[in-house]
Amino acid sequence: MRKRGKRTNSIPTPSLERGKGKIDPGVIENIDRLDREAEYLVISYTHYNDRLCGFEEYKRGHLRKVLRLLRKIGSLGSVKQFKAAGIEITPVDNEGEYKKLYRRLPRDADILECYIGSKQRMFFWIIDTVGMFHLVCLTNRHLETRKQRR
Repeated sequence: MRKRGKRTNSIPTPSLERGKGKIDPGVIENIDRLDREAEYLVISYTHYNDRLCGFEEYKRGHLRKVLRLLRKIGSLGSVKQFKAAGIEITPVDNEGEYKKLYRRLPRDADILECYIGSKQRMFFWIIDTVGMFHLVCLTNRHLETRKQRR
Protein backbone atom coordinates (compact mmCIF):
# COMPACT_ATOMS: atom_id res chain seq x y z
CA MET A 1 0.00 0.00 0.00
CA ARG A 2 1.33 3.39 -1.02
CA LYS A 3 1.50 6.30 1.43
CA ARG A 4 0.06 9.55 0.31
CA GLY A 5 2.03 12.73 0.73
CA LYS A 6 0.69 15.88 2.27
CA ARG A 7 -1.75 17.68 -0.03
CA THR A 8 -1.01 21.25 -1.02
CA ASN A 9 -3.44 23.77 -2.32
CA SER A 10 -2.21 24.62 -5.82
CA ILE A 11 -5.01 27.08 -6.59
CA PRO A 12 -3.71 30.67 -6.30
CA THR A 13 -5.72 32.91 -4.03
CA PRO A 14 -6.61 36.42 -5.18
CA SER A 15 -5.17 39.28 -3.17
CA LEU A 16 -4.73 42.98 -3.59
CA GLU A 17 -1.44 44.55 -2.63
CA ARG A 18 -2.35 46.88 0.20
CA GLY A 19 -2.90 50.39 -1.12
CA LYS A 20 -1.85 49.60 -4.68
CA GLY A 21 -5.09 48.09 -6.01
CA LYS A 22 -3.27 45.60 -8.22
CA ILE A 23 -4.34 42.05 -8.94
CA ASP A 24 -1.90 39.38 -7.79
CA PRO A 25 -0.20 37.95 -10.93
CA GLY A 26 -0.54 34.43 -9.50
CA VAL A 27 -4.29 34.59 -10.14
CA ILE A 28 -3.94 35.46 -13.82
CA GLU A 29 -4.09 32.49 -16.15
CA ASN A 30 -3.68 32.41 -19.88
CA ILE A 31 -6.18 30.00 -21.37
CA ASP A 32 -5.38 29.41 -25.03
CA ARG A 33 -8.08 26.88 -25.81
CA LEU A 34 -11.37 26.27 -24.13
CA ASP A 35 -13.98 23.67 -24.71
CA ARG A 36 -16.84 25.80 -26.10
CA GLU A 37 -19.24 23.22 -24.73
CA ALA A 38 -18.98 25.17 -21.47
CA GLU A 39 -22.13 27.16 -20.91
CA TYR A 40 -20.57 30.16 -19.15
CA LEU A 41 -18.11 32.89 -20.08
CA VAL A 42 -14.66 32.52 -18.50
CA ILE A 43 -13.41 35.76 -16.95
CA SER A 44 -9.77 36.46 -17.75
CA TYR A 45 -7.47 39.09 -16.24
CA THR A 46 -4.64 38.39 -18.70
CA HIS A 47 -5.02 41.80 -20.39
CA TYR A 48 -5.88 43.73 -17.23
CA ASN A 49 -4.24 47.19 -17.27
CA ASP A 50 -3.10 48.25 -13.78
CA ARG A 51 -1.84 51.62 -14.99
CA LEU A 52 -5.27 52.82 -16.11
CA CYS A 53 -7.20 51.21 -13.29
CA GLY A 54 -8.98 53.41 -10.78
CA PHE A 55 -10.12 50.45 -8.70
CA GLU A 56 -8.52 51.71 -5.48
CA GLU A 57 -10.66 54.88 -5.69
CA TYR A 58 -13.94 52.93 -5.71
CA LYS A 59 -16.25 53.33 -2.76
CA ARG A 60 -17.63 50.30 -0.95
CA GLY A 61 -20.96 50.43 -2.81
CA HIS A 62 -19.24 50.52 -6.18
CA LEU A 63 -17.08 47.54 -5.24
CA ARG A 64 -20.24 45.57 -4.49
CA LYS A 65 -21.67 46.58 -7.87
CA VAL A 66 -18.47 45.39 -9.60
CA LEU A 67 -18.63 42.02 -7.86
CA ARG A 68 -22.34 41.59 -8.64
CA LEU A 69 -21.72 42.56 -12.26
CA LEU A 70 -18.82 40.11 -12.64
CA ARG A 71 -20.93 37.39 -11.04
CA LYS A 72 -23.76 38.12 -13.49
CA ILE A 73 -21.35 38.16 -16.45
CA GLY A 74 -19.87 34.85 -15.31
CA SER A 75 -23.34 33.31 -15.53
CA LEU A 76 -23.81 34.33 -19.18
CA GLY A 77 -22.84 32.28 -22.19
CA SER A 78 -22.27 34.96 -24.85
CA VAL A 79 -22.35 38.68 -25.56
CA LYS A 80 -25.87 38.25 -26.99
CA GLN A 81 -27.19 37.52 -23.49
CA PHE A 82 -26.00 40.83 -21.95
CA LYS A 83 -29.08 42.86 -22.92
CA ALA A 84 -31.49 40.22 -21.64
CA ALA A 85 -29.53 40.20 -18.34
CA GLY A 86 -29.98 43.98 -18.03
CA ILE A 87 -26.35 44.84 -18.79
CA GLU A 88 -26.00 47.78 -21.17
CA ILE A 89 -22.79 47.68 -23.18
CA THR A 90 -21.38 50.22 -25.62
CA PRO A 91 -18.54 49.76 -28.15
CA VAL A 92 -15.44 51.92 -27.60
CA ASP A 93 -13.52 53.35 -30.55
CA ASN A 94 -9.74 53.36 -30.66
CA GLU A 95 -9.38 57.16 -30.49
CA GLY A 96 -8.69 59.93 -28.01
CA GLU A 97 -7.94 58.79 -24.47
CA TYR A 98 -9.47 55.41 -25.32
CA LYS A 99 -6.32 54.56 -27.31
CA LYS A 100 -4.66 53.74 -23.97
CA LEU A 101 -7.12 50.88 -23.50
CA TYR A 102 -6.08 49.24 -26.78
CA ARG A 103 -2.35 49.10 -25.95
CA ARG A 104 -0.95 45.55 -25.78
CA LEU A 105 -4.23 44.02 -26.98
CA PRO A 106 -4.66 41.82 -30.05
CA ARG A 107 -5.56 43.79 -33.18
CA ASP A 108 -8.97 42.13 -33.43
CA ALA A 109 -9.99 43.18 -29.89
CA ASP A 110 -13.12 45.33 -29.84
CA ILE A 111 -13.42 46.96 -26.43
CA LEU A 112 -16.83 47.39 -24.86
CA GLU A 113 -17.76 49.50 -21.85
CA CYS A 114 -20.34 49.09 -19.14
CA TYR A 115 -21.35 51.73 -16.59
CA ILE A 116 -21.11 50.71 -12.95
CA GLY A 117 -22.01 54.09 -11.43
CA SER A 118 -22.22 57.70 -12.58
CA LYS A 119 -18.50 57.82 -13.51
CA GLN A 120 -17.33 54.27 -12.78
CA ARG A 121 -16.94 52.08 -15.84
CA MET A 122 -15.71 48.64 -16.75
CA PHE A 123 -13.84 48.10 -20.04
CA PHE A 124 -13.57 44.63 -21.54
CA TRP A 125 -13.60 42.59 -24.73
CA ILE A 126 -15.16 39.23 -25.46
CA ILE A 127 -14.23 36.34 -27.69
CA ASP A 128 -17.59 34.65 -28.16
CA THR A 129 -16.21 31.72 -30.14
CA VAL A 130 -14.24 30.44 -27.14
CA GLY A 131 -16.35 32.00 -24.37
CA MET A 132 -13.71 34.39 -22.98
CA PHE A 133 -14.44 37.68 -21.19
CA HIS A 134 -11.24 39.76 -20.94
CA LEU A 135 -11.36 42.52 -18.32
CA VAL A 136 -9.18 45.45 -19.45
CA CYS A 137 -9.72 47.95 -16.62
CA LEU A 138 -12.06 49.61 -14.17
CA THR A 139 -12.04 53.40 -14.18
CA ASN A 140 -13.38 56.04 -11.86
CA ARG A 141 -13.34 58.88 -14.38
CA HIS A 142 -14.56 59.74 -17.84
CA LEU A 143 -12.09 59.30 -20.71
CA GLU A 144 -12.21 62.06 -23.32
CA THR A 145 -12.54 61.20 -26.98
CA ARG A 146 -11.66 64.69 -28.24
CA LYS A 147 -9.89 67.22 -26.05
CA GLN A 148 -10.39 70.87 -26.87
CA ARG A 149 -7.11 72.74 -26.68
CA ARG A 150 -7.01 76.45 -25.95
